[in-house]
Amino acid sequence: MAKIIYLFFISFLCINNALAESTPWTNSAGGRARILLESSRDVNSNERRGTIEIDLKPLWKTYWSNPGTSGMAPTLTINNNSPVKILFPVPEQILANDEFTFGFHGHILLPFKFVLPDDDAANGNLRGSATIGICKNLCIPMQIPFEFKLNQSGEDFRSDALIDLAFSRLPTSPTKTFYIKTISIDEDSLAVTLIHPIGQSAPKLFLDGGETEIGPATIISRTPTMAQFVAPILELKQGQKKIEINYIAASDALSITGVLSARPNKQTP
Repeated sequence: MAKIIYLFFISFLCINNALAESTPWTNSAGGRARILLESSRDVNSNERRGTIEIDLKPLWKTYWSNPGTSGMAPTLTINNNSPVKILFPVPEQILANDEFTFGFHGHILLPFKFVLPDDDAANGNLRGSATIGICKNLCIPMQIPFEFKLNQSGEDFRSDALIDLAFSRLPTSPTKTFYIKTISIDEDSLAVTLIHPIGQSAPKLFLDGGETEIGPATIISRTPTMAQFVAPILELKQGQKKIEINYIAASDALSITGVLSARPNKQTP
């Protein structure tokens, strides 16, 4: 396995507390990133949306929630660890020697959404920090702190348009013709049966087991409407009785996402 040197170069930008709905760009050797927040259309609503916008230089990459054998999943914290979730478009599978990566190249939008507690919403400020890893030969953790006014009037149309675009690129919920039919786990592998629409190209499947490390999913058999995948389990805690797995499945322009629950040595519909 090629050795990757982590250069812990963290770029801090001046926190933006003006009326703009985006931070300034944070720059690094491999690209730049910033945070955008959706304009408030209802100042009484605690629910808000935003996106991390990443613009990478050629050959540089950043990571999905399962970053692979050598990577760094993005993280986001707001207002003393209020719940927030980063959402992902369909990633790429990048293979190199004995390593694999799930991630992205080029221009990337990673949307997020959150619901603030009443006290935080009433206070009118959103503070936090996003951390992403970008890699070529070096891997650089980049930190983007931010502060926004939540109860300001007016709209930033460009930020709102980019956030709408970010959410439009996300996979949908499973459908009647595109869904996971079964999943089973043994000691060292995971098997998934995926039903997909007829006439589609061979689907791709991306799996994130959190603390359960899962490798690339490979098709072992296929019919016009079904694909069977097997993925190696690289690390499974001894005695673990249940595994939660986030997935994205994609075929041509279609993509779906969801969460699977499975127990080792049992098959779950």
